[in-house]
This record gives sequence, structure tokens and C-alpha cells, in this order.
Amino acid sequence: IAPGYSAVIPRPMDLGEIGHRISEGGYDVYPQLFCADVLLMCCNALVYNPIGHGIPGLALVLAKQMLTLMEGSLREWNAANERVAATRVRDDVYLQRCRSIISQL
Repeated sequence: IAPGYSAVIPRPMDLGEIGHRISEGGYDVYPQLFCADVLLMCCNALVYNPIGHGIPGLALVLAKQMLTLMEGSLREWNAANERVAATRVRDDVYLQRCRSIISQL
């Protein structure tokens, strides 16, 4: 871990952990958790790295692409699982909040 990272980032997430969760089936039931983990990783990169560094720009591009890709997938998944009606509402609010945060960066 980079110097001072733990002091700045309370919930670390990286591609290694995401890969581990994929291999363990951690996203099979709730694919929106994959989106949340990727966005968390991107937000952490934006918070930790200085503006002039190349990482924040790449994190922003990845976050925007993830939101675009997952938006349709989450709607399809929710439509196929009527028992998660409350989650569907939370997902829509979550996506709106994520889009709002990303658009302000």
C-alpha cells in the first residue's frame, strides 16, 4: 500500500480484490456490488492521487464507463427478480447519485 493511503482511504478496493470476489462468485447474486466496488476503487483513486497525476483521469473514465454499462444491466437484473423491488428503487437512486458525483468532477 502506498504511503499514507490507509490514513486517507477508509475503505480500500483494488483490482486484485475485485478479481478475488469474481473468482469466489461474490457478484453472482448481486451484480450491483461489482459496480459499487469498481466505483469505490475509482473514487479512492480520485481522492488519493493529486489532480496533475494521470490516475484520476483514468479513474474518471473507468467510472463513467462502468455507470453506462451497468445502468442497463441493473435494470434488466431487477426486472427479472421481482422479489427485490425495494432494491430496484435503491439502485436507481444510487446510479443517480453516482452520476451526479462523477459529473461534478
